[in-house]
This record gives sequence, C-alpha cells and structure tokens, in this order.
Amino acid sequence: TDCFAVISGGGTAGHVWPAIAIAQELEDRRHDAAEIHLVGAKRGREAQLFADQPYPHTLYSVDGLQRGWSRRDLVRNLAFAPRMIGAVAAAWRLLGRLRPRAITPRVGLVSSLVASTPLARGSRPAIHATTPSSRIRNTLPDTIQ
Repeated sequence: TDCFAVISGGGTAGHVWPAIAIAQELEDRRHDAAEIHLVGAKRGREAQLFADQPYPHTLYSVDGLQRGWSRRDLVRNLAFAPRMIGAVAAAWRLLGRLRPRAITPRVGLVSSLVASTPLARGSRPAIHATTPSSRIRNTLPDTIQ
C-alpha cells in the first residue's frame, strides 16, 4: 500500500482535531487523502470524528490503566494486558502493510503503539512527536520528502 503518513491521536477532541488538521495540511500539500491513514482508539472521540473524514482509519480496542479501586476499574485493568497485546499485534500488521514514510503520534497508548512499531520492524520513517513529554525523538531520515 502506498502510504505517506500515519497520524495517530485520540481520546479527547483536543487530541483528535490536531491529528485531523495535520492530515488536512498534508492533503493541501498535494498528498492524496488515500495516502494518509489515521489511527485511534474505538472508545475515544476519534471513533466519531475520523468517520466524518475522507482518510482511511483504523481504530483499536485499547484502554489505559484505571487509577481507581472500583469494581469497574478493576475489571478494566484486568482486560488491559490482553487488549494491549492484541493492539500491539494489530499495529505491527497495519504498519507492516502500510510502510508509511512519516508518522505523527499525538498522545496516548495508540500513539505509543504507532510510533514504536515501525522502529521494531526495522523501518525508518520520519517521526514527528508533537508534545514535549513524548519520549520519542523526532527523526528525519534522508528518504522523506
């Protein structure tokens, strides 16, 4: 698949709209909408907002660790590891198929998956992390245009 960029972000609209804005800017710079792939979580705002966009997208069933001790929080935490393992495997397959030239992770678990998977696969896309708290370095290999 010819994919220029994978853009991840979600959870709240404050993370989804910047991801969409980046996609729109890439499209304005003459990249076809089909070359831009959005990634997020099924539970976040991105499930609705990505559906209204012309870009292909993938949504994962992931949820962060809960900090409370309620029965609901404990059940969600028990489901964390299997869901995360499934999401890692799915991100591995997706990015192996797309082989993007650029990745822009925003914030959250899905962004961590998307940013780390190609590096583990031996791919060297450009990675642009947009938050100062990100532990991923911005990289620009010679192959990006």
